[in-house]
Amino acid sequence: MELKEVFSVLSKGVMVSLNSKRYFEVANYLSIEENFKEASEVFEKIGFNLIGENGYFYLAKNESLNTQELESFITTHKKLFVALSIVKSLFPYLDSSQTIKQSQFLTKLTQKEDDLLLQKLHFLFGQKDLKSFTEELFTLLEKHYVIERLDIKNRDEYIVLNALAYYLEILEGVQ
Repeated sequence: MELKEVFSVLSKGVMVSLNSKRYFEVANYLSIEENFKEASEVFEKIGFNLIGENGYFYLAKNESLNTQELESFITTHKKLFVALSIVKSLFPYLDSSQTIKQSQFLTKLTQKEDDLLLQKLHFLFGQKDLKSFTEELFTLLEKHYVIERLDIKNRDEYIVLNALAYYLEILEGVQ
């Protein structure tokens, strides 16, 4: 793996996790201290900080976000934070490297169905049935590199990626 390949992935806003099949090579490369240090130095020269913690890596701007950028981040990720609050309400002990199934989520959602939960789901996805909510929620989590399908053919079972910790820290800070 070369540094330009690593930058190509990270510059797209991808958060790579060591327990990701899709981005394992990039995360594994960055988990080697010498590679991380070299990448950090190179990326810093072009205005980025390479962040690596809890088994995940991502690029951030060198300077602090201004108010507009911070608002943009929150707006862009608002649905993700709501989705994560729903997931954590149904699976309070969910953590990285565990598996989560859409079918299991749908069962718990059906059992726990309450007004606040439904309001959150309607906020996220409009007026739909619980199965559609579940599918769209999992798509959203996958899009933000929080989960990844274990098998490309199986749309039911996913692994929870290390990047979950990043979003949960932000979510806990907001609450």
